[in-house]
Amino acid sequence: MTEGAGFTESLVERAPVVFYRRGADLDLVAYVSANSARVLGYGPAEIVGRPGAWDERIHDEDRRWYRRSLESLAQSGQTEAEYRWLRPDGTPIWLHCIEYPDRDDKGGLVGTLGYATDVTERMTVLAVLRGAHAEMQTLNEDLAQARDAAETANRAKSEFLSGMSHEIRTPLNAILGFAQLLGMARLGRDEQEGVDEILKGGQHLLSLVDEVLDIARIEAGNLSLSIEPVLLDEVCQECIALVQPLASTNDVILDDPVFDEGHFVRADRQRVKQVLLNLLSNAIKYNRPRGSVTLRIQAKGEQVAVSVRDTGMGIPRNKMEALFKPFDRLGAEQTLIEGTGLGLALSRRLVEAMDGRITVSSKPGEGSVFSVHLAVAEVPEPVAAPREAEGGGEIEFERLPERTIIYVEDNLSNLKLVEHILERRPRVKLHAALQGRMGLDLIRQHHPELVLLDLNLADIDGADVLKSLMEDPHTAGIPVVVISADATERRVQELIEAGARDYLTKPLDVGRFLSVLDSLLWPEVSTKTTRRSG
Repeated sequence: MTEGAGFTESLVERAPVVFYRRGADLDLVAYVSANSARVLGYGPAEIVGRPGAWDERIHDEDRRWYRRSLESLAQSGQTEAEYRWLRPDGTPIWLHCIEYPDRDDKGGLVGTLGYATDVTERMTVLAVLRGAHAEMQTLNEDLAQARDAAETANRAKSEFLSGMSHEIRTPLNAILGFAQLLGMARLGRDEQEGVDEILKGGQHLLSLVDEVLDIARIEAGNLSLSIEPVLLDEVCQECIALVQPLASTNDVILDDPVFDEGHFVRADRQRVKQVLLNLLSNAIKYNRPRGSVTLRIQAKGEQVAVSVRDTGMGIPRNKMEALFKPFDRLGAEQTLIEGTGLGLALSRRLVEAMDGRITVSSKPGEGSVFSVHLAVAEVPEPVAAPREAEGGGEIEFERLPERTIIYVEDNLSNLKLVEHILERRPRVKLHAALQGRMGLDLIRQHHPELVLLDLNLADIDGADVLKSLMEDPHTAGIPVVVISADATERRVQELIEAGARDYLTKPLDVGRFLSVLDSLLWPEVSTKTTRRSG
């Protein structure tokens, strides 16, 4: 079962197939799968919710008859077509599309469900077989594409180099950030000279990057794990505290957790937290009013199981196989419950990457139990408690009001750096969100005093997170500081105009980072205390 699901998930990611759904207004695409950027050249944000965004990119010669077949869908029951789709640089690819009517319980047409397959290679072969005329036509189109490509060559080159620069800036953020922290400590002369050399070399490399490249963001998809002994008690308690506001909003009771205490597992702490938050959130959202959710930790041989039990509607047996399929919400898309259908698929992938597994049992009408099984880890050696901070500045900060920050960041080294920096601000409580959508949920639930926001997120663009916060009256007043490797003036100006209170570029200048935080968290005292505490 696990191998089959993993194979299916991998196949969907790599296949030249894009899934999409139109709304009742057939001119509007309501959903398109995340791989559209690779297959079609346009990401979901450039298609979804934009009238005509799909049809206007169909070749002029193919659009009219395709539109005619789509409009007859309600009577025909299905439409199937092959047409040319124009990518951003004008290059056409051939798509084979099949669409079915999507109807409500009363049989009314509420949209369409469809999928588009890239069949460019097959159509190219057919074009060659049709003869010299088709070949000549293809050559003429290639010439036109070449002219278009020449006009966009500089932009494409700039985007490529910007992406390479982003990959350099990301590790530099950790190198220079931790080096700055070391430089603030009381080091011996030799150690201080070594730190100075690290800073000098890092700043030199950063200067070269800034001079050569116009920074731009390219989305990265690498899965980075930090496997270590993780104490499940602590993670579970943190997750329960984070979802308590959601439970209250949904009138669901969070039972006292049932813990076999003291169990360590081999895992990535942040990823375990991410998985459990997803399971707990689902258990709350898909529960019944006055229902309950119970979390339990139990040792089972060489593994430890963390189970989330709910009293919701349950899952029918004939839908269990589709439970972990991406974008399959088992009919929940017809309800008001928010979701994308990606949470369980992503959770299973994360758990399997940590050499674990997820199991589920369910009884319709009674509820479901989702269990995460992870390998037992040896109890680590106790870590000595950090020494009390010295100096008048730190004492000043210990007396300030407590503040909460939510950091939306999917790069663990960047997250750890900020955690270390904030050790100098003992009254700051930091929550991390590894995805943009999860960050929005946490911000709306906890209403922090400050949001730190990365732009290069795995699920949605950080700019979209900022837009959602600014458009929501409940979160529009929360200061947002962007932290990104994209240092172009254009990008900085865009985000500031969109509502960001400040924009810090990676690698972080630790002193400026602390100064910006102090001015936003404690504006009445930040000037004098920052001077003493750096």
